[in-house]
Amino acid sequence: MVLGEGELSWRHANLAERDGETAGLMLGFPEPDAPPVPVGTDSYSELVAQTGGGWHISKVAVHAHWRGRGVAGRLLEAAEERRLESAECRLFLIAPDSFSEAAVVKT
Repeated sequence: MVLGEGELSWRHANLAERDGETAGLMLGFPEPDAPPVPVGTDSYSELVAQTGGGWHISKVAVHAHWRGRGVAGRLLEAAEERRLESAECRLFLIAPDSFSEAAVVKT
């Protein structure tokens, strides 16, 4: 449910609009420092705990016909702006190896 107060809250959403339509969505929120997670817990929880907190980009999606046009890049810029506003020291996104179409650009 995107109307709640948890991770999927509308308060954590950024929409990208192009030519009057929704082109993409990003959800992100401050992730507090997490205590160590016992080994054997799900790997996602282990990865989040290893980040040491920061602005967590939880979900990013771009509509198929808008891919390759800079929408995801602009959403990542918005995540950086939100990170700065929140005074978090780092920005992170956890993506599985299966996201072969996603391009990672380091600046």
